[in-house]
Amino acid sequence: MVLLLVAAAAVAVWSEAAVGGVLAAPGASGEPAPTDAADGAGSDAMAARILMVFMAIAALGAVTALRGRGMFRKDAFSPARRHVGGVSALAWGLMALGMLAGASVGGMIGRRIAVGFVGDDALRDATIMGLMSAVVGLGVACLAPLLARGVKRGGFRMAPADLVIGVGALLVAIPIIWTLNVVSGWIAGAHARWRGTEPPTELAHETLRQLSERPGEVWWWAMAFVVVVASPLLEEVLYRGFLQSAVLRLTRSAWPAILITSVLFTLAHLGAADVHALPGLFALSVGMGMVFEKTGRIGAPVVMHAAFNALNLAVASVV
Repeated sequence: MVLLLVAAAAVAVWSEAAVGGVLAAPGASGEPAPTDAADGAGSDAMAARILMVFMAIAALGAVTALRGRGMFRKDAFSPARRHVGGVSALAWGLMALGMLAGASVGGMIGRRIAVGFVGDDALRDATIMGLMSAVVGLGVACLAPLLARGVKRGGFRMAPADLVIGVGALLVAIPIIWTLNVVSGWIAGAHARWRGTEPPTELAHETLRQLSERPGEVWWWAMAFVVVVASPLLEEVLYRGFLQSAVLRLTRSAWPAILITSVLFTLAHLGAADVHALPGLFALSVGMGMVFEKTGRIGAPVVMHAAFNALNLAVASVV
């Protein structure tokens, strides 16, 4: 499976489709390109191909290393670093639904607040909605320990080491996510050309597209806070803290809990993220689920998620 993934990535990055649009040479419209410009574009394309092949090989190395450490075994997370048995699966699930409902209500409150501003501004409105969604959703989550005392043992802790663990885990995951995105982007581009439609854009998330158009503005910075701080905290408490705990309590096995939660996490991003970006999001979610079970603390996946969003924000700022 991994070898097939690396081979597919190599084919993708060496094909014109994988670099077309991003590294297309000047003069692609049919006009002759200046020699210097053409040489520069050719050098950029070669550098991009080398980088992508290197990342595909790094992805193979990352998966091999994780397998060598036994991370894919059924008992990879034994003994458990956190305990979900003090709360029933139904209660964990209901708390997840309650937090989701709270986040939805917060989003609606944010929309009503945004209506009071003068003029239409999609970035401003999305920022207010995202911030209110996080505030209300996390507020509901804070009530969980009052409803079920055993929630505190489910991993809702943070430690200074989580900063290093989260960033380190993301560095391991990046080559895998990158390779999946290259392959899925190549497939999406080939499908678009076959249908005669527009190829996928460089930025595969609607929020990133909005931010790329408004660099340096006040609402850019406000949305950056939502993207890097508020949303990762909200989503990790919801998906890892409550939902993964519910599945773990039900199945009594970490890997089904990680995979099922990751499927739901990925599907929740349909609409906001382009379809070809979903495989990478699934890999990210699996990584965050693994880190959560390995450390027994919510802080590590929160840092991993925040660092991933910050990296995407940095890319959007220069594209």
